[in-house]
Amino acid sequence: MPVLSLWDENGVRNPKEFPITLPRGVSPDRPVPGATRLLSMGGPNFNVFGVGPDAAAHVAQVFPQDVNYRAANGNWEDLRSRVVPDPGYGWKATVRGVTMHFPTRLTSETPVRVDLPGVGSLSAVPQGIDVTAPAGEVSGGTVTYRDALPHTDLAYSPTLGGYKEAMVLKDPAASGELSYTIQAPGLTLRTTFLGDVEVLAAGRPVAVIPAPIITDSAADPASERGTYSVQDLGSGSYRLGVTVDRSFLAKATYPVTIDPGLTIYADTSDTFVNSANPDYDFSSNTGLWVGAGTDTGRTFIRFDTTGLARSGRLVYEAKLWLYNVAGPAFGPPVDASRVTSAWPTPLTWNNQPTAGAVIDSWSCGSSCAGWNIRELKSMYQHILDPSNPDPWTDYGVRLSTSPTASYTYNSANSILSPFLVVKYNDLPDAPNPSFPRDNYVSENDSPTLKITGTPSDPNGDEVFIQYQISDDPNNFTGTHLIWESPWTDERSYVVPSGVLVDGQTYHWRARSWDVCAQPDGMCSLTDGQGVVREQKASPTRAITIVLKHFGEDPRWAMWSHDVGNGMTAKVNEANGRDVCPPEIVVHENTHVVQQKDQGISFFPRYYGQAWILGRGFDCDNMWEREAYMAASQGCRYG
Repeated sequence: MPVLSLWDENGVRNPKEFPITLPRGVSPDRPVPGATRLLSMGGPNFNVFGVGPDAAAHVAQVFPQDVNYRAANGNWEDLRSRVVPDPGYGWKATVRGVTMHFPTRLTSETPVRVDLPGVGSLSAVPQGIDVTAPAGEVSGGTVTYRDALPHTDLAYSPTLGGYKEAMVLKDPAASGELSYTIQAPGLTLRTTFLGDVEVLAAGRPVAVIPAPIITDSAADPASERGTYSVQDLGSGSYRLGVTVDRSFLAKATYPVTIDPGLTIYADTSDTFVNSANPDYDFSSNTGLWVGAGTDTGRTFIRFDTTGLARSGRLVYEAKLWLYNVAGPAFGPPVDASRVTSAWPTPLTWNNQPTAGAVIDSWSCGSSCAGWNIRELKSMYQHILDPSNPDPWTDYGVRLSTSPTASYTYNSANSILSPFLVVKYNDLPDAPNPSFPRDNYVSENDSPTLKITGTPSDPNGDEVFIQYQISDDPNNFTGTHLIWESPWTDERSYVVPSGVLVDGQTYHWRARSWDVCAQPDGMCSLTDGQGVVREQKASPTRAITIVLKHFGEDPRWAMWSHDVGNGMTAKVNEANGRDVCPPEIVVHENTHVVQQKDQGISFFPRYYGQAWILGRGFDCDNMWEREAYMAASQGCRYG
């Protein structure tokens, strides 16, 4: 059982461990509530948030596409806010290499244009726009054309993978029938069974115009899915018609917003496969399907997490967020399994990658609608810690179900796309010991242990230190642990007297731990696999205790004198002639308390009154000499 320091000493005993906590209800289009975004950290496809007492970096929000660009000051800024002047045209925004141009005035000659690198360009403009030729206004990353059409505003803003258009019908006089002229030389437009319009280059989908969603302004907004019609006008020209159910508009609360737009495909980040269409590539769809029954559907999702990997990282949570649009209440569970091989291009039923054990399994309960959240921390512990004994490559996750069920989720090509929230921690660096040095011989059984400074923490957490002494340099547990301090922010600590035994060699070290909740809630040491980590510790140093044996060791000879009244005074003879020695030992029935190594003695004067003298008695000082003579009847000079 190790000897502990006194309870009133500075430090924390038996600290509690706290995980990183956040309120629920995070949306990919909103900041993480209860957290501070750290703009200097993050990456192209993920944001880093600070939580806890120091707003330390502990949460990453990971997206299937790029969401940030690196500004000149090094900060990671939201792509959606990057609308800049486009000399000679108006404004532009570049997202993942794709540039969107927004004109100063929206006309058939100056439409909204998208440049697709290596593919071509596509432009779109509402028919009838030349009547007003509205001027654009820029605010907060959105370009707005007011009254572009009768009783209708148009607003455009960059998105994570293209642009979003909002057609705002301001009152019932606005038309629910809209048409666009699209110029797409070298490209082909086609409708899909989900109601989207795909843009293809050489038969390969490169972008999609998602099916329009119409939403009114009621306190409890009503929504409706609109429809498209596509007419090929030849030479790369198309007419795109947008139709809204008139019965919906008749009951709607105005203004009413229609939100088509354009999404450009990047490398596949999610898709599904279907046994009934074994060679079909569904990566361009705005939905993800998981089903079993007459035919089988499996969904594959992956995220680029290379920017989050760090040796020794503890993963507290790794939650996959999926927006469900269809699924049976209390239906069969959906299984999330780790994908164990690389994705082919394109990914189909016939060439789908292999999958391993189920990581998480869940059922919807009474309702599937909205965000479905799945815990994948055990999987991402293998992925985000390269020093893991069994490191995994991140090939993503597969969703499947059985025996008869059908679930549909939004894909990365839709607005509420899948995302991943990772809560993590990195332990602080090990302390660096300063004193005592290795193999130090201490003539004091209460040495002071020191480190060079407070170790740094990768996430910016406050760091506490604990000092330990063991009789085994390789074992600081059980009966080998002789003493340990509380957890403290002090860079030195005094070992209490009476712990260390004269003539014994011990080994000391210091270890570090970070704070996740004030005032003294330490960060959890349990990782995503349930493994409890150990705090990082300094190298060990040996220390041997050799006390001064006065009167027994010739180096510490003692002069003694019977001072009467049952008292004997003993004085070390080896300390020089001008300073009386610091050691006085008065035996038998006295009130003498002596701390030898500090040279502090309490001894009686005359009728048992106590004097306290510091290290060394100055024989030329009248007060000290009189006090000394009261006990020893003289001052002995060496």
